[in-house]
Amino acid sequence: MNIPKDPASWLITQMGIDAKNVDQVVKATDPYTVVIALPKPFSPGAFLSIMANAVGGIVDSKTVKSHVQNNDWGSGWLADHSAGSGPYQLARWERQVAIELTPNPNYNLGPAPGIKRIVWPNIMENTVQRDALGRGDVDIAVNLSAAQIAALRKESKYYVAQIPDLGMEYLGMDVKNVPAFAKPQARQAVRWAIDYDGIVKSLLAGNALPLQGVIPKGLFGYISDLPFHRDVAKAKALLQEAGFGSGFTADLLVSTGSAAGGVSAADLAAKIKNDLGAAGITVNIRQVAADELYKTYRGQQSQMVLANWFVDYPDPDDFAKPFADYTQKSLAWRLQYYSDPAAKLADDAGSMENTPQRAALYKRLNDMMGQDGPFAILYQPMISYGVSAHIHNMVFDAVNGPDFERMTKQ
Repeated sequence: MNIPKDPASWLITQMGIDAKNVDQVVKATDPYTVVIALPKPFSPGAFLSIMANAVGGIVDSKTVKSHVQNNDWGSGWLADHSAGSGPYQLARWERQVAIELTPNPNYNLGPAPGIKRIVWPNIMENTVQRDALGRGDVDIAVNLSAAQIAALRKESKYYVAQIPDLGMEYLGMDVKNVPAFAKPQARQAVRWAIDYDGIVKSLLAGNALPLQGVIPKGLFGYISDLPFHRDVAKAKALLQEAGFGSGFTADLLVSTGSAAGGVSAADLAAKIKNDLGAAGITVNIRQVAADELYKTYRGQQSQMVLANWFVDYPDPDDFAKPFADYTQKSLAWRLQYYSDPAAKLADDAGSMENTPQRAALYKRLNDMMGQDGPFAILYQPMISYGVSAHIHNMVFDAVNGPDFERMTKQ
């Protein structure tokens, strides 16, 4: 809270804590106890998830204080160094080249890690990663394409470690920049025109799960309902009801590279273009670099956008508010969707414990967004690692990645 313009501060400020009150809100009552008195109601589960996030990680105060410059709380030094307390320590970091980890000699919260040196090279191209795995230069490959994952399953020298990611790929519709999208029936028409099964089974080759709600599988509040399927006749009828029976045109912003789940963003965009075209909606694909896409999107200048959203902390609040609460100035705001009922539902649910009452609010929110929202949720991607058969105890989660402490190599 005391670091100017810290990019992670929003995780804390949403709980009502800021630079002005942090000294009163957070107290160390003894050397082993921290008491945080939240200024406003906030979900206990979300609070604990945020505190367990990397942003809440404990650093060695003596080490960091020795590197403070211009009252930056050591943040400048920590940008390239580590002062943590986990089983591994940062031995080397060459920016955009490689990270090297070695066991932390001061770690005493469990057995010493079995692997004594971990090198994580920065290999962006999945074809280069796959080749390195084939040569034995790497033991674990990440961000492989759906086709590469499918091929690896057939080779005994490797295995695929896979879990659902906490995120989704979605299609966003700006309700002010495109006159048709001001009508909820037109937004509904888009949702009914999309071939979700074809996207998951063919394009993603099974490297994704069906998802149509704003909370992914794996989090409290997840709804397994799949209310939409491709129904071109229904989509056309909804367009007629919206007053756009002859169709309309919209530009679709798409980034270069891959969409969630390892499918080409261009291929996914082409599929959506064809699906919507069959219903009478003409889509002009504009493929741009990701930074240009998000600059346009965040500036409320898009018409349609193909994007994804992934977990910051494992609580449904991290999805419900961005998708539904425009006051957060996140996804709903970017698409100029200002729904007070949706914002209130998300805010009310965010202040509750994981009770049936909280689940009921998220069910209502999912229904509301499915009927009225500016999103078509396309799918939930899988996290897939291509792993050498020499690696054992490959344990990982969607927030923290592989647990190197448990891993062994033979």
